[in-house]
Amino acid sequence: METKKLIGSYTYNVTEADYIKFNKYHHYKSPSGKKSLFFLWVLVFIPLFAIVFPILRGDTWYQILNMGIRLALLSLILFLAMRPFINLMVRLIVMTMKRSGKLPFGKSVQLDLYEDYVCETTETAETRFKYSTIEHLGVDENAVYLYLTALQAIIIPRSVFDNKQDEGEFLKFIHLQSDTASHCA
Repeated sequence: METKKLIGSYTYNVTEADYIKFNKYHHYKSPSGKKSLFFLWVLVFIPLFAIVFPILRGDTWYQILNMGIRLALLSLILFLAMRPFINLMVRLIVMTMKRSGKLPFGKSVQLDLYEDYVCETTETAETRFKYSTIEHLGVDENAVYLYLTALQAIIIPRSVFDNKQDEGEFLKFIHLQSDTASHCA
């Protein structure tokens, strides 16, 4: 890609905590994360459907009620444990990647916005991509996430922006440039 006019430039650091927050955002709020969570929620309530078997077997109402209470308690425990379990798994995966020296993010980032493309420069690589490759624009209380694929995003901590107006202009510019990007609060 030839060099075009520089529209904006942001220099920032991404921390392990930022990456963990991104993964939590991804699991709970991104479109692909929500699909995965839906299937987990279905698994939580499967024990409740197992009450059909004692009814079909012709068990007594006492046995059916006893089984129903046990299965409801199991579903409740699974329901209450799901969020802490996902958070724990995110932290364990990040710890494992950190020990192996393979954290998938650059700690020092220079993000340059040009007329036709974005250039992300880290200590290990330089990546250029057209705005049209941005699949999804995610925003939460911690950061802005430019999703390049369903699982990969550029993390931009909100502290990078000077004020709310600067952040709003950035989001508007990205949204206009990447017509496929959807905003998810």
